[in-house]
Amino acid sequence: MKIDDLTKFYCLSLNTDNTSVGLILCFIIIGISVFILSSLIFLFINKFKPYFSFLDKDFWIILIIGVIMMMFSFFTKIGKPYWFYCHIQSIILSFSLTFYSVPILYKLIISFPKKDNKISKFINKSRKTKYLFFLLFILLDIILNSLMILTPYDIENKMFDNYKNFQICTMKKRFGRLVIYFIFIFKTLIILFIVFLIFLEWNYKPLHNDIRFLIIAIIIWLLTKKDDKKIIYNQELNKYLDIAINNNNNTLNSETSTEKNIGKFSSKSIWKSQFISSLLNYHYKTGLEHNETSKRSNDLSSFYLSNQTSSNI
Repeated sequence: MKIDDLTKFYCLSLNTDNTSVGLILCFIIIGISVFILSSLIFLFINKFKPYFSFLDKDFWIILIIGVIMMMFSFFTKIGKPYWFYCHIQSIILSFSLTFYSVPILYKLIISFPKKDNKISKFINKSRKTKYLFFLLFILLDIILNSLMILTPYDIENKMFDNYKNFQICTMKKRFGRLVIYFIFIFKTLIILFIVFLIFLEWNYKPLHNDIRFLIIAIIIWLLTKKDDKKIIYNQELNKYLDIAINNNNNTLNSETSTEKNIGKFSSKSIWKSQFISSLLNYHYKTGLEHNETSKRSNDLSSFYLSNQTSSNI
């Protein structure tokens, strides 16, 4: 072991004296970013407009900006860690996820296949309401990240006997950690709601291909997250989907068999059946004719109700 390894803290650098990894990653990110930005030109070519009908031009641009911001957060990791760079990285990641997810969320909300959907009609009322919807999330990002700046990051030394030492950003102050957790929960809820809407609109013909590409992109994005918070995120995602699809398939554990308890169970089971029937109806809607769609969702909900009843007799 070299003597320098005992006291020196290594960091990602564009200097190629020790390693060229930093420089190579830098060129890769810049190259991919240029490629993604140049693809925006297809938005303005009539021949390719049908392939970009999922979002309006302005929201496509906002989404691409979010992707580029997320990639460029890499540059905050170059060089020796400093508390200010730690905050910049958190801010970039927070805003980039908003830029990336909110246009998708907006599209799924306004495309929700329900008649007289007041929420969809309101946010799709005009360009003004569309931008107000987006700016609301930006405002929340500004508030939360401003609160986090009030509590600076600390730089923690990671020392190893058989490995190169390095430094990381860490938030030790309680208020700062609370804000970080709140941001994490806020972003998680956005993604979960997007996934929930994807499930409901899975067979919606105007979004048929876009929905499938979108869920693939979300899965790939989740798989690239390796830290503990993203593992928690995946657990919450799985838990949420389980609730959305199976509606928390709990059984009533009651030792009494009075008519009152049976009545309560029946009404609860009927409510569950109706709720699941409604979800499945949206899930299959526009993929089949309306009557056939309703029949399939009712059959599945009836099957669920019969299983619930038999398991609790």
